[in-house]
Amino acid sequence: RQTVLFAHIDAGEVSMSDFLAILEGLPQMKGHEEVEDIIKEKVLEATGEGVAGVSVAWDFNSCAQQVERTVASEVGLVEDAVRAAARTSVVATLGWYSRLNDLLTRWLL
Repeated sequence: RQTVLFAHIDAGEVSMSDFLAILEGLPQMKGHEEVEDIIKEKVLEATGEGVAGVSVAWDFNSCAQQVERTVASEVGLVEDAVRAAARTSVVATLGWYSRLNDLLTRWLL
């Protein structure tokens, strides 16, 4: 039901999916190559049409576990940094509030 509803709504809207091309059978390329730029240039040459952007799906099956571990580690580092920043922000906010409270208390009493 949700898929049908989405298709019905999407049919009446202009979105990125209306300007999509899927290219299959491309040669293997290395990650250090500017793959998106290469594909964008080749599509422009072949069609004469401008390309707004290129998104590449990489085949990383041979090293999937290593990629998953690395991503999990990076996400963990980001989450740790966010938690630390939140604690620092709370401490800084409480410190400011405490100083203001002390000032107002002295002034009023």
